[in-house]
Amino acid sequence: MKNRVLIFCFLVLLALYGKGQNIVINEIMYNADNSDIEWVELYNRGEEPIDISGWHIVDDNPDHQPVMIPDNTTLLDGYYYTIVVDGGPYIPFDADKVETGLFGLSNGGDEVNLYTDQQELHDKVTYHDQSPWPQGADGEGYTLELVDAGSDNNDPDNWQASLLHGGTPNGTNSIKITNPYIRLIYPNGTEYIEKEIQHAISWGVLNYGGSVSLKLFSHENEVEKVIASGIESTSYKWIPKGALPEGDDYYIKIYGEEGEPWDVSDRNFHLVAQQEPRSIAITEIMYHPPGGANDSLEYLELYNNEDFDVNLKGYYFSDGINHVFGDIELPSHSYLLLGVNAQALQPLIGQEVLQWSEGRLNNGGEAIELRDKYDNTLEKVSYDDRFPWDSLSDGYGPSLTMCEPMADNALPGNWNVSSNRFYTLPDGTPLYGTPGTGCDFSGAEDVSTKIDARVYPNPVKKQLSIEMERGTYKVAVYTLMGRKVHENTIKGKKLNIDFSNQKAGFYVIELINVQDRNRKQYFKVEHL
Repeated sequence: MKNRVLIFCFLVLLALYGKGQNIVINEIMYNADNSDIEWVELYNRGEEPIDISGWHIVDDNPDHQPVMIPDNTTLLDGYYYTIVVDGGPYIPFDADKVETGLFGLSNGGDEVNLYTDQQELHDKVTYHDQSPWPQGADGEGYTLELVDAGSDNNDPDNWQASLLHGGTPNGTNSIKITNPYIRLIYPNGTEYIEKEIQHAISWGVLNYGGSVSLKLFSHENEVEKVIASGIESTSYKWIPKGALPEGDDYYIKIYGEEGEPWDVSDRNFHLVAQQEPRSIAITEIMYHPPGGANDSLEYLELYNNEDFDVNLKGYYFSDGINHVFGDIELPSHSYLLLGVNAQALQPLIGQEVLQWSEGRLNNGGEAIELRDKYDNTLEKVSYDDRFPWDSLSDGYGPSLTMCEPMADNALPGNWNVSSNRFYTLPDGTPLYGTPGTGCDFSGAEDVSTKIDARVYPNPVKKQLSIEMERGTYKVAVYTLMGRKVHENTIKGKKLNIDFSNQKAGFYVIELINVQDRNRKQYFKVEHL
């Protein structure tokens, strides 16, 4: 009798375990393009509901706090559960769980670990951004989708990049959709849409070749208005008229000919009056101060391009660092400094520094994004520590500076390394920058010693020769878009580079002295 009871208990446990195994990691957004939302989708591939209360997911760092699934959460058979782990506050779909700030999914590859309420590892996907993993999911707004929910989701061959921009959160993976299908992408809920400003309504289409129509609704304001019809693209430039009543219960319906297929905003969005012009520029970045112990000297500089004061209340950084501004007035054509450690910076700079809430600037480069209180992106600078960005700002003393605040600071060519010494550290290391002021070239120093080198012939047809003073050098060749096409290290005085396999155009040669990385030189050559 005792054995029968044990066998029965074992079979019950086995059945419960088997049911649990039907929960799989089914879709991953790890590198979005403009929304910066990272999320994971779970799927119940079984035939019975499963209680996933207390389950959690975490990345490859065991020190990170996991995202917990709330109590009383049951995932029905054939249904999905989406978990947003980073980004926001605007989320372009109706997520089941939002818990940002605990960890993020690395753009270069990471782990997604799913644990049960018993702390047992239930499912694990270790993805990468390089082949054999689908590279179409790396930064263009597409997700990783599992081809077959019954397959091994650690095998890259069983994943594809989504066919729909933004993926298919809480829905059938796009690679499986065969019927005509439309999905509204923007606006899809919670956004603040300004009147009299142009907005791009966007959507994705699969297996449908006809035109579509757009209609605006608000039950509270009794609005039902056709925005446009007969559209044969996947976006429409919409300027909401000023006569439309303001409100927070607007949504858009998109539908094809004969009314099918169709989709509607996941949640209501806000229609608001036109806001004041937003021209706050990021004009200086000290992301890697010299010396391993001097990360406390990181700072950012903002500039108000407007002819009027701007109140920054509610403005916030959504990438790079974490900070929400209080009731701070930034005067017209004035600067504002933020630092990781205001107490350490103020004595060096001699003026007030606002300390940001948390986070540090990545020494290897990252995006810094500033948004207003309506979640509109005002500024986004994606700096790097390598060409076409000047790498002298990477721990050698200078900051990155943009001397013309009205210029496009998304372009590396509009940034320089500062040559104005504003402080010398106790060990004699100089700091270069113009924190809180515009560029001043009167006291400029030569912060790098150029290498005496000769590059010929220019233009080059087949072979480029570089002659330099004796030493050890790193030599790299870049396209003007910053793509590295050649790299070598030479000990001696001359190097020949084969250009016969390169496309015609302009290239940049980067020459760095290995013994003294402050000594570097760039050459632009034309390849015929």
